[in-house]
Amino acid sequence: VRLALLVSGYKQLHTAGLLLPALGTTSGKSLSSELVSAVFKSMVTRRDGHPTAAPLPPSFHQLAGGILELACQLDSQGRDLLDCVMNKTPLMTGGGKKSSTFQGMVFFTSFKAIICHHLISNSPESVPVLLEQLHAEPVWVGSILHGLLDHLAKDKVLRKKEGAALCNTLLQSWPKLAPWWEAGALQDSKSTALTLLRKILIIDSQVSRDPSHPTFQPVFTMYLDMLTDSKSTLPFKSQVMDLLPFFTVLPQTQLGQLKARLDRMVADNFPLKSSEFSAGSSKYNDYIGAVTKLLSALELSSSLMLLELLISVMCREVRHVMEDEIQTSLSRFIKGMGADRQKPALDIPYGIFRREGSFPNEIRRSALERVCLPMLRLVHPTALTEFFTDHIKEIMDIIGAPQTKAGEASLKTQLTNKLCCFELVETMYSRLPKEDVNYPTSRIVRAYKGGEVKAGNEMTTAITKFGHAAKSEDLRGETVLLDLRREFHCAAYNALIAIISCTQTDMKFYTAFLFQENTAKGQFLL
Repeated sequence: VRLALLVSGYKQLHTAGLLLPALGTTSGKSLSSELVSAVFKSMVTRRDGHPTAAPLPPSFHQLAGGILELACQLDSQGRDLLDCVMNKTPLMTGGGKKSSTFQGMVFFTSFKAIICHHLISNSPESVPVLLEQLHAEPVWVGSILHGLLDHLAKDKVLRKKEGAALCNTLLQSWPKLAPWWEAGALQDSKSTALTLLRKILIIDSQVSRDPSHPTFQPVFTMYLDMLTDSKSTLPFKSQVMDLLPFFTVLPQTQLGQLKARLDRMVADNFPLKSSEFSAGSSKYNDYIGAVTKLLSALELSSSLMLLELLISVMCREVRHVMEDEIQTSLSRFIKGMGADRQKPALDIPYGIFRREGSFPNEIRRSALERVCLPMLRLVHPTALTEFFTDHIKEIMDIIGAPQTKAGEASLKTQLTNKLCCFELVETMYSRLPKEDVNYPTSRIVRAYKGGEVKAGNEMTTAITKFGHAAKSEDLRGETVLLDLRREFHCAAYNALIAIISCTQTDMKFYTAFLFQENTAKGQFLL
């Protein structure tokens, strides 16, 4: 106890600037070296002539820790401290056999907090020296670097003061770490590099957001390569996807590069249909884990690029094995956005629906029904109005187009287009009040008319006419695409229900358009 108090007194004298003058010197480097050496040697005892780790009583550990703190104060460079940490003298076990532990490990582990605090406080000098040992001791150097970042994450004051400096020092040396992930590197080395980057980004994520950052390119290149590394497993790539939210705020050029690598990763590692793997198998679990990481990244980042990627994964089939989880994630995604950002998100699945030449009808319809419509039902009314103001003209053109005579394939495409557009109309009239769809002041009606509006019911009248004609189509004698045409009739009928419910209160409209059919004229309810 007396020695501990004595050391404490020495630290106070040094803080006050009195210790070195009292010792008749201006530099504490020599004394610091002696103190570090004394503590380091005390960690080991010799048994049968072989070095063995010595057990440290709590009181001795506290005293040794105080001496180390004093040594660090006396010499801020601390090269002797790093030399001790990297000491490779092997220690013996109790049975006299060599262990995999060496003296530097025991020293670092025993006084981890003190050593980490000192190395972090002097990271511009200590980290480059530490990395000089990377080739000889890659695993141990990696462990120390992880220890530094873990210690920094726990100490809020130190993180605020030294976090940026440590991260910048590590990032400036990033090319030196390339052997951890380049061709021929072991999976453990790649995991070490990935975990190191994750910890850096948690503390300071600027490098992942700013392409002008001096070390952006080597970091970004490493990340892209890990996504498409043919020798890495899907579970490892799922860990790589944990970092996606950090990179989704990049400018369009870099975002395009990231999207291309993600598309490649999906093509190389995901099945065409989620039902290909047996539930409970290792491949199934790996796939479910990867999709879960994608959903998590989507929610955290609100990235439109990741939304487009998710659509490409889920819309390959009628129902994904994780359909419920995907719909829940889409709900959180769109609700978590501000009203000003919701409209661009709606345009992603709608844009896929409108690209007839790029996607099959099934995928286009799936994107609209399973992504666009659920989000339309959840967005802010302002975003909903903006969406339909922007697209109502083309929606009405599709609905009002005469039936094609160009053959079954063209008819199938047209029916898919009209069916989906009636579903959009149904959502519009179900969610918006009458004033927004049936008044002269309506922005949507003005967009439809392309100019001045007189009565305000022009759009409603046109849709009602098209919907009534569609749902009353006579299919007697028809043999082509009967199921799709019936679905089209149902979509038109549902749209009519929403329109009449929104705009009318007189029973005659309900009777005429919803509950009456004329078989003599070939007009049926459905």
